[in-house]
Amino acid sequence: MQNKTIGLLADYITSEYVLAIADGIHDFCIEHDMQLIIFPVRNIACPAELYDYQYLAAAAHINPNNIDGLVFASGTQNDLGSENLKSYIRSFSPIPVVSLGFDISGIPSIVA
Repeated sequence: MQNKTIGLLADYITSEYVLAIADGIHDFCIEHDMQLIIFPVRNIACPAELYDYQYLAAAAHINPNNIDGLVFASGTQNDLGSENLKSYIRSFSPIPVVSLGFDISGIPSIVA
């Protein structure tokens, strides 16, 4: 049986918030013999810096050949709006996705 791989999509991997999320998911993956791939995409709504498009390109690697499920740190993408977040998350179909941070109708969501 092949190990499962979970993806984490977030804005910056250097913020304390995202590091805490990544640590928790990483611990879960270790306990369940899974792998974690982190996709730092910065702000999806409006790349601010000249080379931010390179971060958005990381999302192109989110596909069923690379991951079995995706944790979308929607709390790090609060400029996009609920409907745009929903549309963006659905673009990763058929990968199972959970939203972490915002309640998005029709998407499994975890909100603290």
